[in-house]
Amino acid sequence: DVLGSRGLGDVYKRQMVLFGSVPVTRAEFAVLVTKFLEQTPVASTNYPFSDISAHWAAPYINSASQSGFISGYEDGTFQPDHSITRAEAAAMLNRVLGRIPEPSKIDKAFADNPATLFYDVPVSHWAYYHIIEATYSHPVDLFHSNK
Repeated sequence: DVLGSRGLGDVYKRQMVLFGSVPVTRAEFAVLVTKFLEQTPVASTNYPFSDISAHWAAPYINSASQSGFISGYEDGTFQPDHSITRAEAAAMLNRVLGRIPEPSKIDKAFADNPATLFYDVPVSHWAYYHIIEATYSHPVDLFHSNK
């Protein structure tokens, strides 16, 4: 299986429950992405977020941050033990897949009625364009430059 072959089985000590009834933390998601892309965790004495230096997943978070797949909050934290939101997951997966939303193209494509796309995600939501991008199918090169 793909998860086992990429060393993802040890990510969870909770019997590898993925996106089911157990929330996935931001740290766990960063580890999943890093391991799936077969990137090397990068230990550091100067991490990009103020709240990860003593965290078990710090090298994975650092690697994902250096690759541009994750970002923190305006206060300089990553909040690794908070549950990842669907919006955050969509944005991260888009970055991993090289699917960078193009707001002008999305606005043009849905100019007639953008509100009908997702009734609970207004155009003003920070992840609106990431959510739209993640929703529509088009070809991607999974390993475009992430190794």
